[in-house]
Amino acid sequence: NAKVHKHIPTIAKILMSERLCMSDDMPCRYFTSKCFETLVEIVTDLEGSLGMATSEGVRKDMLWGLIMTMSKCGSAKELAQVTRVVSLLDQATLGEKKMREDDSKQHEEEQQQQSIYSVYFMDMYARILGEGLDFKKIDWKQETKASRLMVTLLNQTAQDIHHHLKVVVPLIVTCCASLDHVGSVRINMLALLQKLVSSSQTASWAPYAGTIVSNVILPNMVWRNGLSAQTIRLSAVTVLASILACAPKCRADACALLADRIETLETCLEDDDVRIRLLSTDVFFHLLNAAPDKIDELHLNKLYPKLLDRLDDSDDRVRIRMARTLAALITKAFPEKESFDRTGQAFEYIMKHALVHLDDPSEDVNQAIFAFLKQAAHYNVKVFVESVTKARSRHTTPERCDALLKIASE
Repeated sequence: NAKVHKHIPTIAKILMSERLCMSDDMPCRYFTSKCFETLVEIVTDLEGSLGMATSEGVRKDMLWGLIMTMSKCGSAKELAQVTRVVSLLDQATLGEKKMREDDSKQHEEEQQQQSIYSVYFMDMYARILGEGLDFKKIDWKQETKASRLMVTLLNQTAQDIHHHLKVVVPLIVTCCASLDHVGSVRINMLALLQKLVSSSQTASWAPYAGTIVSNVILPNMVWRNGLSAQTIRLSAVTVLASILACAPKCRADACALLADRIETLETCLEDDDVRIRLLSTDVFFHLLNAAPDKIDELHLNKLYPKLLDRLDDSDDRVRIRMARTLAALITKAFPEKESFDRTGQAFEYIMKHALVHLDDPSEDVNQAIFAFLKQAAHYNVKVFVESVTKARSRHTTPERCDALLKIASE
């Protein structure tokens, strides 16, 4: 191993050859990754037993070769093999790097939170884009070598991507904002965005929430015909639901933008895909809680009948979640009855439809509706008591109606 030390840079350069790492021949890629594994073991042994350090440039070359190999992996088994080698390189590199550079406890804690992908992210990013770091040079209209490498890098850096959002967010926006880009590309990038949001420190996304919602999510939530378009909508609403479930500031900024695009969100409530309907219900729940004053009375009058329609959904999960959303509508978004619903017509309409489901065959739905009605009882007590009293005679379980009447009287 000591004799090999001076040849390590040359060996790394040979192994990181694109012809080896991105070969269409799987056995070639396999043995290339095995050679990388042996090289990492030699580097670790030399540093541990003989104190013979390997330059950072060599480590970057090895990581770049492994990223190229990973971008071509055709099976989970092959990907697992390459990932294992990267883990070995991570341990060899960051363990030694921390001993050299950690001058303070704070810096040490920060370093421990990052993987080798994050530490060398900008170097790998520059190798993909070349001089100038112009991400617009990537052709997102079709799958290319550059797009595969970029997706691989971002996927692997997902856990630590909050350190690099200044360069990552504009890249994702460029890829997803244009509807001219083929569906498969947008699906991959939206799936990647979902992974980035859910895997990294979500509070770090707050400054970018507005950009992501307005330029990435909303354009891809607009209804279009076809299975690919449906998958894109699902990916977009999944990302949106994840963003709204994170830090309060992030949620507030995003909801302020969504309040002006209620029509786009409403179309997702009626989607054929139950997953989209479920997530849309969650989106409205967060929207009504976080930005109730941003939704004007005109939109509220159009919105509440569409939300009520979901109580008749074919999937009980949608109906249960919608009960929670309706509670937010009444308690958070509705203005005082004296200014918004002076005649009580809107509230009566909601009560009439909700009380039907208080006698639903599903006990879970019954409980969800009962919880909603308890929260709504004091919005307009007069209309509430009248509606519940009328419904009581038709219910097989009038005890629930009696309990609601008691709540209203308190």
